[in-house]
Amino acid sequence: MTDYHKYMVSQAPIETELVIPVLCSKCNSFDMTSECLRHDSHNDTILIKVRSLPWSLMRQKLSLAMAFSDDGQYHYDVDTYNRECLKYMIVEAPWGKTDDVFLSQIDVNLGSALELLVPRPSSSPATAVSPDIIKKG
Repeated sequence: MTDYHKYMVSQAPIETELVIPVLCSKCNSFDMTSECLRHDSHNDTILIKVRSLPWSLMRQKLSLAMAFSDDGQYHYDVDTYNRECLKYMIVEAPWGKTDDVFLSQIDVNLGSALELLVPRPSSSPATAVSPDIIKKG
């Protein structure tokens, strides 16, 4: 019989090195080509502490990011999902609390690096239950 404990998510924060690619001012690119490496292109790193996102909480965050219309169509807001996950997951960072104010002020470099921390939903809206199966109450 399999031990279910190996499937439990640890809530202990893990120190993670967040790698942020910096735009090369000469090539105006993030592409780390040999030409670009001769200029000033590099990566910045920031140490943060993150905790894992349990399955149930991930599903709650996904639900917050979905809206259904009267005709059964849905809209999935990736930004809402990413922000809600990051606010839960990042427990310690040089900027302090990760909240909506902080996330609305960061640039694309840091935002893209943070986005890589967020787990993709195991069942994306594209594979979700068809609106035809959902009955209106």
